[in-house]
Formats: sequence, C-alpha cells, structure tokens
Amino acid sequence: MDILVDAADYPTEEIRDMTTKTRPLGLGFSNLGALLMLMGIPYDSDEGRDLAARVTRIMTTAAYKQSIELAKKLGSFHYFKDNKRINAEIAGRLTEYSENIAESIKENGLRNSQVTLLAPTGTISFMMDCDTTGIEPLFALQTVKTLAGGGTMLIDYPCVKESIHKIAKKNNSAYSEDTTLAISGMSKSEQLIFKTANEIPWKAHIDMMAACQP
Repeated sequence: MDILVDAADYPTEEIRDMTTKTRPLGLGFSNLGALLMLMGIPYDSDEGRDLAARVTRIMTTAAYKQSIELAKKLGSFHYFKDNKRINAEIAGRLTEYSENIAESIKENGLRNSQVTLLAPTGTISFMMDCDTTGIEPLFALQTVKTLAGGGTMLIDYPCVKESIHKIAKKNNSAYSEDTTLAISGMSKSEQLIFKTANEIPWKAHIDMMAACQP
C-alpha cells in the first residue's frame, strides 16, 4: 500500500503533493460479517463487537509496527518531524504495547501519517471472493443475479452453508441443503447468527462502527 502512494493517479497536483508528503494508508476489513457467522457469533451482539474491536486493535498495531520498519529503510513521511509528538501519542492510544510503539516512533520515525481507515471494500471484496464487504454483515442469505444473456442465477454464500453445517453437526441434527428450512428449524439464539443487513436494527450498524472506531 505504501508503494501505491507514489504509483497512484491523483485528480490534481496539489492532492498528489499532499498525499505523497503524508503517505496515508487505508487498511481495513473485508469479510468480517462472514467471519462472525462462521464463528457462530451474531453480528448484532456484544461478543461480535468485542471481537471486531480486538481485531481492529491487532491490525492497527501490526500496521504501525510495519510503518516503523519502513521508516527505518525508506525514511519517514515528509511532515513527520513537525508531528512527531502527536503521531507517537495517537499510535500509543490506538495500539497494543502502546508505550513501546510510541517510543519506537520517536526513535525510528514513521513512514505513514495514517495506517487504518476501515473503508467500504466492495469491488476488492468481490475480487478476493469474500462473502461480505468491509465491516458490514451479509446483505442476504441468498441472492438472485440477472444474467446479461437472459435468465437468472441463484447465488449461495459459502459462509451460510458452512455455518449451518457446523450448527447441525454440533446439535447432532440432520443437515438440510435448503437454507431457509435449515435456519427455521434452529433455536432463536442460533437464528440470530443469520440475521442479514436489512434484518438487524439500524443502530447495530452504527454500534459496530463505534466499537472499532477507537
């Protein structure tokens, strides 16, 4: 991603100049909703939000460590000296082993002014064959795709099938290929695992972002 800062096209010379001098990165999620489903954790739950927050913190810590390593080899971003104290402060607040990372930034520099963003990852997620995009839950358990040459195709998501199979195995019950039928035969708590983006409350979307935001 750091290499792409220089290689990317920018709409204006001013934006190119500022971006290459600050070198912000946008690491984030893809397939978080599928991960939670496969782990048997409802997206709209304290357990789901806690897990996402922990993953975010681990990812941010790893990103800062790597940015420090890049700074040792390639130098810090252009405005680092003017922002050394605040960058170390921010990194210390966002990461595990915060004191070590803050001190390491002061000593070795920082390649990137920003490392995480948790942006939507629509196209990238599809290219990576993910079931869910960005930080969002699954949009639907099954989708119908209209084909360019006419007709439709029913798309099943691997995370749904695998999660149903895991629950059936755990309960020592028959595994049904019919997604709707399989889920309707589950307990209420198990059904919560399969709640999609339009079925959970609007606040659940905000709460997940709030859990990861710090």
